Order: sequence, then structure tokens, then C-alpha cells
Amino acid sequence: MDEHRELRVFLHLAQTLSFGRTSQDCHVSPATLTRLVQRLEARLGHRLFDRGPRGVALTAEGRRFREYAVAALDLWHAYRQGEVDPGELSGRLGLFATVTACQAVLPDLLAPFRAAHPRIRVDLRTGDAAAALARLDEGEVDAAVAAIPGRLPASLVSRTVAVTDLVFVAGTGGAGPGAAALEGPFVLPRRGLVREAADRWLRGRLPWRPEVVSEPEGHEALLALVALGYGTGIVPRMVLETSVMRDRVRVMAADPAPAPLEVGLCVRRADLRRPLVAALWSLADQSVAGGTRREWVRRSRGALIRMRFRRRSCRVDGVMSNFVPGIELSRAFYGEVVAPLVSGVAHSAALIGPGSEVLEFDTARSADHDWGPRVLLFVAAERVAEVEAKVVAGLPDRFGGFPTVFAYHERVRPGVTVVDLGGWLVDRLGFDPRQGVSLLDWLSAPWQRLAEVTGGEVFSDGLGERGLEAARAALRWYPPDVWRYVLACQWQRICQEEPFVGRCGEVGDELGSAVLGARLAREVMRLALLLRRRYPPYAKWLGSALARLPGSAELGESLGAAVAARSWREREAGLSAAYGRVAALQNRMALAERLDEGVRGFFDRPFQVIGAGRFVQALMASVSDPVIRGLPVTGCVDQLSDSTDLLVAPGRARAVTAAMLGLTA
Repeated sequence: MDEHRELRVFLHLAQTLSFGRTSQDCHVSPATLTRLVQRLEARLGHRLFDRGPRGVALTAEGRRFREYAVAALDLWHAYRQGEVDPGELSGRLGLFATVTACQAVLPDLLAPFRAAHPRIRVDLRTGDAAAALARLDEGEVDAAVAAIPGRLPASLVSRTVAVTDLVFVAGTGGAGPGAAALEGPFVLPRRGLVREAADRWLRGRLPWRPEVVSEPEGHEALLALVALGYGTGIVPRMVLETSVMRDRVRVMAADPAPAPLEVGLCVRRADLRRPLVAALWSLADQSVAGGTRREWVRRSRGALIRMRFRRRSCRVDGVMSNFVPGIELSRAFYGEVVAPLVSGVAHSAALIGPGSEVLEFDTARSADHDWGPRVLLFVAAERVAEVEAKVVAGLPDRFGGFPTVFAYHERVRPGVTVVDLGGWLVDRLGFDPRQGVSLLDWLSAPWQRLAEVTGGEVFSDGLGERGLEAARAALRWYPPDVWRYVLACQWQRICQEEPFVGRCGEVGDELGSAVLGARLAREVMRLALLLRRRYPPYAKWLGSALARLPGSAELGESLGAAVAARSWREREAGLSAAYGRVAALQNRMALAERLDEGVRGFFDRPFQVIGAGRFVQALMASVSDPVIRGLPVTGCVDQLSDSTDLLVAPGRARAVTAAMLGLTA
């Protein structure tokens, strides 16, 4: 079978997910089809399909290979027809948007893209707005038009393409003043940014807990329930103006009005290097860089929706604020003050390391101490003293309303720290990742430190191929086998305690059960972040990191219910739901054998567990490195201990990890 025939058969199977149907439609025997898939998997070194009790599913590598196969066949057909143009982009681009975005935003967004790149096929998918960023983050699509949260995950970037009000609506048949309708009952979205905005507005206005009578999944379902008189709802005005239900509901005046919702084109940061994604992104980027705001106006029943490309405003807890996030302050500080002082000096400049602003968890509260314009300036070791003297002498007294010399970690010093990159990395991590990262390096580096080095923002990287970006790239995420090992150890922590929540409760120890439930909730939160390639931050920001994770709302609800439960059975139910969600996430990531996601009894006792040991075994079985496969299932330093004194001292962390795992290098 020729290569292009193989690709066509693979694409058919990827679409139908049925070996029987593909065998019949493509006129190949089941045995031949199985051998074809096995040959492809052997050549690629990855499994393309998972075959389990629930049927056939594409793995993550299978989805990537599907993109390649589509592009390869497109180029082949163009060549055969004599149409190939080396300078013309072609292939398929996966795009997610809600039905409303398809109607109100995509025509203006995609028209110039279609004109500039007619050979790029757009695979458009629609669905629940709350799941948009999760589908993008997990690699199901290449781009998404979605509502932009106040803080995007560091792995994603966005460009605002629309701004719309959030409006409260009630049925047209209701009587009474608008104020009464805004006191409830309410029909609110089950999850997502609109629900978060509604909750904030209601908390600030009503002295009692609002009555929520229904929590539908989509805006159209919400509008239907509102039109039927079930209660007052909240939707983006853009949704209302394009809805078939708009004549059956009325807008309620709210004072103050909820903050507007911004809709943006979102892509994965790493994908900006891919030609098709870069082509789509550049159109939005050019509109912003042009210096004038581009607007589209949609009029419907006298209402106005303003759509434009523009940068996002600063928000604190979803409310417009004058607070300037630390990264923005430091970026401007470098560009306007520091960069001119070091003109002609080879350097890298960034805001990385400790500080809530580095991981973008800062709010106005953060400015009450250890706060000001900060820049880390990396130069050659022999020039540190010279450059530091020059920079300190040239700093203004204040920038952006803040002093440039201020108390930071109990020392008064300039906001610019001049250091040698290698020395700084060794001080923070215990090693220099530019020299290579050993197994002990990976497992002894605390998650918080890895997040601090790979997070933040690099303002300039003029140290060449061995500069700051090279160090960050080396630490971006665990190698595949190390990742599987760390995940296995995280499941092991759940395995060791999951039946105890019920056992404590059974003997009347609800306090002990609650403590165990909270411990397990923390382990699940960490597991969810690790599955989504996020280094879990330390305790203060763990919940914020999970909440920022696309698609985490339902997991957060389950864990919240478990922690707030007053009885062990309610606690067990919340944890069971959470276990199922992380199990499903692992199956989607295709890191190991696909396993049943349901909970089961713990032997013959009346306790429900996920059977976390199953996931430990499956992950360890998928590890190919014999050294890693031979390690005890105890884990990295964060899984060995949560002692702050240990985790902030690289030498101690390295010694403990080496001793526990029997590693020497």
C-alpha cells in the first residue's frame, strides 16, 4: 500500500473511529487495517489509537498525526494538479467558537484570513463556551474564539476581538418593577465567566443568598427558561441580539451594571511558531499594532454591540481597577528606564523568580509590601559590578508612582537586580539547566521554583543561544517518562489514603474524615495541574491556579463540595466526582493504558474509591526508561515533603531526594 493510500485510510479511521466501517469503506481486510496502523505506530514511535471497552479513541499523538496527514495529502493533490506554490500556506486549522461567535465575530475575523490564505481549510467546531479554553489547552483545536478571563493561563495568549455588555433578562410576560426581578429567583449558567460575573454582582448587591432555580449548560437554554418565566437570567448582549428568543425576554436595568465581557482570539503560545496559527494571529496582531481601533457595529432592535481589536484593561477580581499588575509595571520600567541605561551591553532582562506578580496572582493587595518596579538584569559575570553601578546611578527616584528603591524581602535595595545568569540559576534551582538536566535535577527541583523560572516574562534576551530563553525552554516541562513517574507518584498519594475518609466517618470521627478529605482534595488539585502540564504552586496559590485552569470549574465544584461537607458520605461523594474527572483527564491525555473512570467499593467495605493504584501501575508500565521504571514510587521532592525550610533550600532538597530515590547524579 503506497504512503498516500495509508494516510487516506488513517484519516478515514480517525474520522469514524470504527475499524469495521473503515475496513468496509476502504476495501481492506480487518487484518490489513490492523497491520497498517501498527506499521504507522512503529514508524512514529507513538500509539495513534486507544482501543478499550468504550471503543476506539485517538491519542494525543494521533491527533497531531492527523494534522500532518491532512496537510501532506493537500500538498500532494496540489502538486499533482500543478498548483503548488512554495510560498502559499495550505493545510487544516482547527478552530473552536460558540454559535454566537460564529454569527457575530467570525465573518469579520475570517474574511481577511480566507482572502490571504485560500488554501488553508478551517475545521470549525462549536460547543459550550465554558469549555473553549480547555479544548484549546488540551490540543483539540489550534485556536479558539472565547471569552477572556482576567488572567489567562501562561500557556495561552489572546487578542481581544469583541466587547459586549452582560445584561440581566426576564420574561416579557412578567409584571412588577425591574428591581424585584433582580432579587430572584435566578436562572444562571452552570459555569464559566458569565456565571462568575453573576455571582460577583449578586454577592455585592443582595444581603441574602440568591435563589438559583436552574443552572443550564448553554445561553440558549438559559434564555428559553427565562422566557418561560422560571426566573431572571444573565447573558452577554451579543448572545441576546443574535438569539431567536430575543423578542420573548426583556432587558433589566442593573445599577451598577456587570463589567463587560471581552471575547478574544486565543492560541497556545508555543503554536505561534506554527505557520498556520501564525498566519491567523498576524491578522489580529496587525490590527492592534496599527495604532487605530478597528470597529464593527451590529445594530439589532436599536441595540449596539461594539467589536474591536484592542488590548485588555487591568482588572482586579473582575472589577475595573487602577491597579497595574506587576508584570506590566516591570515591562514598562524596563523599556522606559532600564533598557536605555544598558544600551550596548549584552544582557537578558526579565521578571522571574519569587513574587506573586511573576505567576500573575497579584492584586491590589500585593502592593502593600515588597512591591515596586522590578527587573532582573542578567549580564556576563565579569561585568556585574560595572553594570550595576551604572544602572543604580541612572535610576529615577520614582516610576509609575512607586519608588525605584524599596524594601524587598527585608532589604532596602534598587528594583533592578544585576546578576550572572548561571549563578542565579544555581542559587534558585541547584543546577544550571543550560548544562543539561539530569533525573536528579528534575526530581529535586520544587514545583514552585520551576514555575518561577519558567513563568513571568522575558523582556529581552540578548545573551545568545545560551541565554535566558534557552534555560527556560530546558525546564518548560518534564520529559515524558519523568512526567509519567511524577503522575504515578501523585496517584500513589491518593491511593494511600482514599479509603480512610469513610473509615473515619464510620467510627464517628468526622473531624478526622474532614482533615483527610482536605488532604485528598489538595492531592487531586495537584494531580489536575500536573496532568495539564502546570507546575503546582505553593499552598497560597494552589486554588487560584486550579481555578485559572481551563475547564476546571466542575472539578473545583466537586472538591469544594467535598471540603465543605458536613458528613463523610457527602465528602466521599464530592471526592468520588473529583476522582472521576481527573481519571477522565488522564485518559484523554493518552499517557498510559485507558482505564475505567468510575469509582468502586473498597473490598467489601461500604466505602467508594477510584482505585488509584490502577493508575499508578498503568503509568509506571508505560515508562520506557529502565532507571525511572526502577525508582520507588515516592516521587519528586514536593511529594516527599511539604517542609518550607526544605523546599526553599536547593542543597537540602537535592540531598533528601537523592537519599530517598537512591540517585547520585
